[in-house]
Amino acid sequence: MARKLNQLAKLSRPGLYGAASRERLFSRLDQLREHPLTWVCGPPGAGKTTLVASWLDSRRLRGIWYRVDSGDTDISTFFYYLGVAVRAISPRKRPMPLLTPEYLPDLQGFVRRYLREMFARIPESGVLVLDNCHEVPADAAFWGVLHDAASEVAPGRNVVIIGRSEPAAKFSSLLANQLLSMLDWEDLRLTLEETASIAAARNDLDARLSADLHKCSDGWAAGLILMLDRVSPGTSDMAIVPAQTRQAVFDYFADQVFDQAAEDTRTTLLAVAFLPTCTAREAQALTGNARAGQLLESLYRRQTFVDCHDGPEPRYRLHDLFREFLLVRALTLLSGPETDALRRRAARLLELNGTPDHAYVLYAEAQDWEASARVVLSNAQRLFAEGRWRTLRDWIDKLPTEVINQQPWLGYWSGLAAFQVNQSASRVMLSEAYDAFESRGDTIGQMSTAAAILTGYYFEYVDWQPADLWIERLGGLLERQPALPTPEL
Repeated sequence: MARKLNQLAKLSRPGLYGAASRERLFSRLDQLREHPLTWVCGPPGAGKTTLVASWLDSRRLRGIWYRVDSGDTDISTFFYYLGVAVRAISPRKRPMPLLTPEYLPDLQGFVRRYLREMFARIPESGVLVLDNCHEVPADAAFWGVLHDAASEVAPGRNVVIIGRSEPAAKFSSLLANQLLSMLDWEDLRLTLEETASIAAARNDLDARLSADLHKCSDGWAAGLILMLDRVSPGTSDMAIVPAQTRQAVFDYFADQVFDQAAEDTRTTLLAVAFLPTCTAREAQALTGNARAGQLLESLYRRQTFVDCHDGPEPRYRLHDLFREFLLVRALTLLSGPETDALRRRAARLLELNGTPDHAYVLYAEAQDWEASARVVLSNAQRLFAEGRWRTLRDWIDKLPTEVINQQPWLGYWSGLAAFQVNQSASRVMLSEAYDAFESRGDTIGQMSTAAAILTGYYFEYVDWQPADLWIERLGGLLERQPALPTPEL
């Protein structure tokens, strides 16, 4: 189902509710704007995203907010969604180019041209924020794009990179040349004054207790919020949480909150964890709990486990660690069939709402190969057109061989994707798909496969002799004057 651009949580700035105004860090971010790139890093729950979002609001800065996820490992996916974001801020200009196969021989040239045009379209003093960059593996092409971006940022614009890790060694030259600046965990730690301010805004606590909370949380924003939720207004003493690390503090409170919640609340949270983001309506549809939306809104307003992304219909996202905790707990509390049924329901909801990437992952985890194949075939044309052939190839590779053998179109798309890295293997796969189409009397499939093989000979431009067979076959099929179902074909 089609969605408006501003409804994409991936491209919307997180909503803020009662966020503390950290002027100390706002001023620091103002100073760092002298550098093209600013790297904001710290542990989960350090307040990185909230800080940058509230700074943008405070300074009324425009631009693009892009939430990175594992799908951006396929660099074509990154450029596709970045193009969607650019189009939202410059709708009257032509769309940004897609990273399709013809650009791959000169990827660096494509990247530099793309970045120059993109930054020219971002408003003056605008900012491109790349949030959750830790989701992308260290060896992904994504990081090369970020490295190249430093020399292409237009004057007055900036890129803010948010993640859990410090810059890799390849970025050391950017640091040395002052093209990249950093705001790290030591900067992000709450000061005693900031802790006291947050505590006073949420609970009526005395100074000694605020100091105890600050010492226990060690300046960790999420840990502080979690502990504040354990303290009643007017309390003057508390037992310091017996945890050796911030991770242990989070796990401890997550466990306590979950175990103490009502049964319907626990059931709802376990189900919602299978969705990367959701609206109140989607949460209710998945869980059958009419109060699911109210529960998510309550958690968001408590600033505990849930983020909320603005839009015509707000979208909620569980904190990464809390979601991870819930998924692990689901595997413990639910039987295998129950877990798979929940995965399938969540996947179907995502599929209907136009989020096939996450739907495919859930179907595959549930080993629902029929549904997995359906998602592949219904999205293959789009993925390939967007230059996301790696994603398409990975999806098909996860399917069992017998499923691929039963559906020649899977072999066809697998062959097209394989051509980008191995032309000989691609022809073998396409030839096998052709034979399967022929045995089924599928003329359209045969024509598509023969045309793909001939296109491969054209791009490879090495030995045209074997192409004669496919020219003859395609010519014979065309003589039958079949009805072609789409203009693209």
